[in-house]
Amino acid sequence: MENRTIRTFSRFIQQFTPDVRLIIALIALVCALYLALMLSWWGLLFLPVSMWLSWDALRHGSVWPAFDAFKSHRLDEMGAMLLATRWPSLLERQSLAYYNWLKGVVDISAGRLAAAKVHLLAAASGPIRTENDRSLIHCLLAELAIQQGEAAVASEHLRHASALSSQQSIRQMVARLQARLDG
Repeated sequence: MENRTIRTFSRFIQQFTPDVRLIIALIALVCALYLALMLSWWGLLFLPVSMWLSWDALRHGSVWPAFDAFKSHRLDEMGAMLLATRWPSLLERQSLAYYNWLKGVVDISAGRLAAAKVHLLAAASGPIRTENDRSLIHCLLAELAIQQGEAAVASEHLRHASALSSQQSIRQMVARLQARLDG
């Protein structure tokens, strides 16, 4: 039960942009210092909250709300949320993998195919949560390869996507891409 409460609270906090989380952390730090000067033990409560919010803002950025926007097909909102992550190099490995995936999607929609390929390859080599997510990344890489006329590369990505996925919708996507590649 306690773990579930922490996850729920963490998910709630991650709905705020990293800047807002850092401002809340600063307010909590000021409260902790003020209460410590007043010789109140309540200051000890605000100090770890401040540290955790700062750490969370740097390690996760706005990746997970952006991923939720991506799953809901709100690409403009997703792009704006990704811009709120100021220091992607500080993201934890899994958040960085998803950041690269979403950044690749933004680059594809803007027509920057070379940059999208770099981001998607970085995402594919990162710790993605599910095999279905990883197969979607390979589908995007196959689509890019088809557009760039790299049939062998596209075929390899489709093979990976097909081997990883157990979802019918992804298998249909792989079949459509394979038909485009063959035709």
